[in-house]
Formats: sequence, structure tokens, C-alpha cells
Amino acid sequence: MGTGNSSHISFNTGNISPTLREQAYAGGSFEILQDGHYEGSGVYNNGWNLAPDWTIYFCGHFGSRPLTSKTFTGVNTTLRSYGSNMLTSGSHRQGGVFTFDEDIVTSRVGISSISAQKACQNVNREIPKNASISSLVTKAQNRWDSEVFSKVTTSETNTTILTQLYSYLYGMHLIPSNRTGENALWDSKEPHYDDIFTFWDLFRWSTPLMHVLQPVAYEEQIRSLIDIWRHEGWLPDARSSDYTGRTQGGSNADIILADAYVKGVRGRINWQDGYKAMKRDAEVTPPNNHDPQAPDSSTKEGRGALPDWLKYGYITPKFSRAVSRAVEYAVDDFGLYQVAKGLNFSSDAAKYLNRSHYWRNHWNSRQESLNFTGLLAPRYANGSFEYPYDPLACGGCYWGDPFYEALPWEYSFNAHHVRQMYSS
Repeated sequence: MGTGNSSHISFNTGNISPTLREQAYAGGSFEILQDGHYEGSGVYNNGWNLAPDWTIYFCGHFGSRPLTSKTFTGVNTTLRSYGSNMLTSGSHRQGGVFTFDEDIVTSRVGISSISAQKACQNVNREIPKNASISSLVTKAQNRWDSEVFSKVTTSETNTTILTQLYSYLYGMHLIPSNRTGENALWDSKEPHYDDIFTFWDLFRWSTPLMHVLQPVAYEEQIRSLIDIWRHEGWLPDARSSDYTGRTQGGSNADIILADAYVKGVRGRINWQDGYKAMKRDAEVTPPNNHDPQAPDSSTKEGRGALPDWLKYGYITPKFSRAVSRAVEYAVDDFGLYQVAKGLNFSSDAAKYLNRSHYWRNHWNSRQESLNFTGLLAPRYANGSFEYPYDPLACGGCYWGDPFYEALPWEYSFNAHHVRQMYSS
């Protein structure tokens, strides 16, 4: 903001957008150094993945030295100011206020998951001191053109369709994020990717295209998934802030790995480990993380409703999202069948091929809708179906319902592997 001939810039580590799902600020630090640049950190938690505290470090520089600078710490709604070049830290919001004698102020900011020193290294490498905004814009445009947009050509001339096409290409390359070199959790020579939101969505559309457009990054993402399993015990279905969660349906990283395997992606992927990671999803029930949205079983990782899947061959209403999870568990098991077959694990291949048929156990041949007979429906432990059941309704179609974000009609056509099963 500007006042007369002076400008003021404030930084506040505790500013959390009210639109961010369940995210909260847990503390931070802010320090103004003698040369005028600032460093610090913010600690945050929750969000989509219900993560515990994680820390983001930052380092910022201005194009010119400020006239004055002060740090502050906020207690409730009161801001307590401190003198220049002091460090503030604690559970309250931290920040600084800088005053300049010019209307236009340039700023360079870097972040890191590891340290403020690493954040300073990042900003100095990516945005050199004398870089202009126009040069950075040109560099970014050239990289997007050469690495993304040029990979797809079309004779289409309709500007609406072209906008949709290239907006899609832009969006699908924003996540997962390549965080190699920024892994604060463990030392590894493997690539490190974060911001998976979520494989429940991505396996249906963007990951197969990522294989075509970005084969190097695609292989790295597969290796990163397996490395997460090595260190945390589970493949993620969603992940951000280096924390796994939430799992909406099946353990759909299994599908990501299986799709890569059957398409011949090898490179430096350790497929023996990849299959072990998939098999853990298929055989071990993850601990319940007691998600308020669905407290019946784990939404963090793995297959929370696995006990019913193994006992009955279907999933009872004891578990939320029972029918939609069953359909996805069947697809996941078909993925294990494909990889087991390729690795010559014949007994495993036969077992998982059989389990990939289990979605049929939710098929009620008596269920009628729109002059059709035979659709998926909830099924109880005694073998009976919830009948009659309205296939054109699903309650809230959300975490606590039998069908998640789609109608029974739609899930009745959602066994993705059936065509492949009968054509192979």
C-alpha cells in the first residue's frame, strides 16, 4: 500500500485464506537481517489431507533497501511491534512491516521445505538479483511452450475449444509437484513428488496422458510413489505437504502402477518393490485415522473396508461409500492381477483376477430403474440387498453414503477393467 510518496509492505505468516479446507496456522518465525532481507517460517496443519503440523520456510529480498523495517507478533487481534533486525517466533502470527520512499517496489521470495537457508538458495537460483519481470515472464512462457504446449498440435480453429485444450494442458501439469531436492522427511536418491490431488480423479484422465506427453516425469512419479511406500508403508491416493490423505474410494495408486507396468514403463523403476507396495494395499487393513467425514475406517491410505472385501467378497453398509469402494477395489485387484501375471506370480495372478470379479456381488438382478433391470445396490452381511433401492438417488453422494460422487446408475457402468478382461 502507498501513503503519499512512501510505500508500505507487510508480511504475515498467519494469513490463512478462509476458503482453504480446514487448514490452520500453528506458529512461525520472522526475522529481518542486517542487509534488509528477511527470513522465517510458517507452521500449518490440516487441509484436505488432515495433516499434522508442517513447516514452510521462506526468504525474501527487495530491489531497494527499505527506509524502515519492523517485526511484529500478533496476540489475538493486537499487533505488538518490535525494532529492526529482531527475530520473533511463537504460536501467534509473525511478520514484518517495511517502508520505502518509492511507489514501485520489486520483491523476490523463495520457499523451501527444508530451511530458510535453502529458501534463500532457491530464490537466488531461480530469480537472480538483476532479473526483470519481463525476462522471467519470457523464460516461463518459453518453457511452457517447449515442454508442454508444443507437445500437442491440432487443426482446430475454434477459439473456445483451443482455450479449453490448452487450459487443460496447463492445469494437468501443475500437479503433482516435482519436489526433488526438497524432501524434508528422509534422504533418498529417488525422485520426490508431492501434491497429488487425487489419484481417485487422476487415474481416470490425466496420468495416461502424462505418460504420453512427459515420459521422464511420469517414470519419476512412479518411482516417487514406490519410495513413499518404502518409508511410510503405504502408497498414497492423495498427498500434500508431504503427508498422505485422503482416500476417497480404492487404493488407486495400484491402478497408476498397473497402467504403467502394462504399457511397458521400466527404466529405473523397481517393479518388485512396486508390486510389494500394491500387495500391501490388497492384503493389509490400514489403521483407522478416525476422519470426522467417515469415521468407520481409514481415509488416509490403503483400503479401509478391506475386512468386508476379504470376508464377504463385497462391502456391507458397516463401511461408508460401500458400493463405490467395492467397484474400485475390484479395479485395483485387476491391476494387481496384471502386474502379478507380468512378474510370473501365477498364484497371485489367479487370486486377484478372481477378486476383480467381486464387484458383481453388489449386482442386484431384481433392481429396476428406467425400464431396465439389474443394477448395483447396497448389500448386507446376511447376503440380502437393500431393496427396492433408487438408482437415481444416492443421498448426499458423499463420504458417509453408499455411493461417492456418482449415482448407482453411473457406478453400474464403472468397472473399468471389464472390457480389458474379456479382450485379453
